[in-house]
Amino acid sequence: MCVILMSEKTIIIDLDGKRTIVLVLVLAIGVFSLYGYITALFAFISPSQGLPLDITGLATFDPGDNPKTSFSRGDTVQIKATVEKATDYYYYYYPAYYYYPAYYYYYYDFVGETSYKVIVTVMDSKDRPVFIDSYETTISPGESIQTSFSYAIPTGASTGTYRIRAMAWSDWLPDGIVLAPEAMGITFEVT
Repeated sequence: MCVILMSEKTIIIDLDGKRTIVLVLVLAIGVFSLYGYITALFAFISPSQGLPLDITGLATFDPGDNPKTSFSRGDTVQIKATVEKATDYYYYYYPAYYYYPAYYYYYYDFVGETSYKVIVTVMDSKDRPVFIDSYETTISPGESIQTSFSYAIPTGASTGTYRIRAMAWSDWLPDGIVLAPEAMGITFEVT
């Protein structure tokens, strides 16, 4: 029994055996659902081993293709992302569950072509997204493809350090999967 005293009123909540069991079950289902949601979310954003693609280059240039890391308001930033595809097989084994006696082998086959989207985002000095763009293409094993994006800095943009993130996915969420570890940490200054 639970008694809650409020100004001039008493609320009595009687928790008998059935209500206690129902309350515990509802809480357990809620915790299980939250755990499943968070696990599924991190499956999309956490880095994985053995991905077929790798973002090997990320740089900023002026419109004349000269490397540059400082821009003024109103300038155009050329962002170039280079993606390479592996040529090997990566083997992984996972121990069987307790009710299956064998081990299961899983491998990535990097022999065929892979279609992917390069997704580039620019975060301003206050870590707000100010630009997102994507380009879809196909890559073969051992090939390296450079993709360019143009970001025109608005004349009223905030000044400071801007950060660029590049990703390679098979498609947009929820249908896509991560194909390369995220490349981030490339910055440029806006004055």
